[in-house]
Amino acid sequence: MLTTLKVHVIPNARRSELSAISRDEIRLKVRAQAQDGKANARRSELSAISRDEIRLKVRAQAQDGKANAEVIRFLAELIDCQKSRIAIKKGEKARIKIIEIAGINPEAV
Repeated sequence: MLTTLKVHVIPNARRSELSAISRDEIRLKVRAQAQDGKANARRSELSAISRDEIRLKVRAQAQDGKANAEVIRFLAELIDCQKSRIAIKKGEKARIKIIEIAGINPEAV
């Protein structure tokens, strides 16, 4: 099952909000909830989209970068782009992450 991710791009937004930073690059604020303390979730899922952030529940634990790798994999699948185009710019060790996606038209997301 492939879900379509619809994000309202805010051209003049602050850097921490969802925004287009160029014609072919966007920046997203993602709140990732890893499945620590429980058995691994069966799958990652998009739990909410708001004007300011996207919330994900990821199936990997926040250990040794596994949750970050799953966030990147899941977003790449969700918006149908290569994983190499997605980078965590801020928040590698935090739940709230600033993620940049290169080589994608903001209006296509």
